[in-house]
Formats: sequence, structure tokens, C-alpha cells
Amino acid sequence: MAETILDSFEIGGDRIVIREVDENDQRIRYLLVNGGEESACYSEPGMHNELKFIYTRKLAQLFEIFPSFQNSLLIGGGGFSLPRYLISHYPDHTMDVVELSPQIVEIAKKYFFLEELREKYDAGKDERLHIIIDEGCHYLSTCEKQYDLIINDAYIGETFYMDFTLGRLGESVKARLSENGLYAVNVYSALTGSEAELLLKVEAMLKAGFKNVGRLYCPELHLAANERQNCILLAADSDESFSKLPI
Repeated sequence: MAETILDSFEIGGDRIVIREVDENDQRIRYLLVNGGEESACYSEPGMHNELKFIYTRKLAQLFEIFPSFQNSLLIGGGGFSLPRYLISHYPDHTMDVVELSPQIVEIAKKYFFLEELREKYDAGKDERLHIIIDEGCHYLSTCEKQYDLIINDAYIGETFYMDFTLGRLGESVKARLSENGLYAVNVYSALTGSEAELLLKVEAMLKAGFKNVGRLYCPELHLAANERQNCILLAADSDESFSKLPI
């Protein structure tokens, strides 16, 4: 596996590494934060906007299940893999992305083809992709927009930003969802055993605030249930929306 380090530096005490490797005859570019894989994309031309991680593919399925969802919010931009996929595959959809770090946005532009996307699809000009530099909690508590889908992928490396569940947000998430809206939270946790504490804690918070809560599993063949992995928690008050989910 040939490895190339494209860049390495620190942002606010966090170690950032941009790394490229060969995997299964494909060139993959990773954004590493404190050693954790925060984002990834394919380096080959024509593949820049395709999704590498299984959990992002699972999230992308939501746009197929709910074609009426036109307006979504992503909390935590990272390498902008999901926004790039959405803008390049769904011409009628718009996405707002809240990212705390302006430096991470610049990394996405320079190394993860965000600037290429904006130029090719005029995503910045027509505001199909709107980037907001803010803390997710602050944005949700102060904005007036409503969204069909809110996705919480707020991580620093492999560390989940717990404030973005319901504990600190209170009713802010629900207030920003449309009538049939859906809230999706990516949780990096074991599914069972002692390492499942985070998943169970976030799930309990969501159940305290939403009528319907379920799990969308993102199976990795080499991982056992007691090992940390991505699991998407889905929450909605709408029975109609929840009944369509593959959970």
C-alpha cells in the first residue's frame, strides 16, 4: 500500500494530516484529525464526488427514500464528502453546511475538491451549497430556516461533539425541522458491550425528545458488534416519515 503525505500541520492543538494511499486498485485521500479518519474521497478524476465510507452511503440513501426532501442541513463539514455527492447527484437539492473551523473549509477546498465542485456546478453562486462558519448549537438556536433533513456529523477526529444531540440543544433541532422532517446522527460507537455507552446515551437523549427513534446500521464486515463503528440514529416526530425508513 503506497502512502503519500500531502500535508501535515496543527489547528488549535489538533493534528491534521492529509494522506493518500492505494486501496483495492484505487487511490484514496484521507483527512486525519488526531489520527482518526474524519473524511475520505477518491483521488481519480471522475470519482472525486463519490462516497468512500459506508455510513455516508447510508446517509445518501435518505435522499432516495425521501425525494420530496429538497433542503438539508449538515452539522460538521470535514472534507465535505456528503455535500459534494449531494450537489453533483441531485440538481434540485440544496444543502447548508455548518462548520466550526474556517481552516477545515480551506482544507476541503484545497485537498478534497470542494472548490472544483463549486466551480463545476456553480454551487456557491446559486447557493445550492451554503457554508456557514459557526458552532452548530449556536446556529440552530439562532437561525430561522426550516429543513427537511438535519444531519449531525460533528466530530473532531473520532471524538463526538456531544453538545449536538439534544442535551444542550433543547428544542432547537425540532424547531428547525419541517413538519415531516428527519434528524440523523452519526455515532461512532460499539453496538454492544462496554464500548456501546456513547450510542446508548445519544439514543436515550433522542428518545426523550422525539416520538420515533431507530438505528440505521452501517455494517463493516471485519468489525464485531463490540467494536467501535458508525451507526446512524434516526429521529422523527412524523409517523409517515419514520415508516419509510429501512430500520
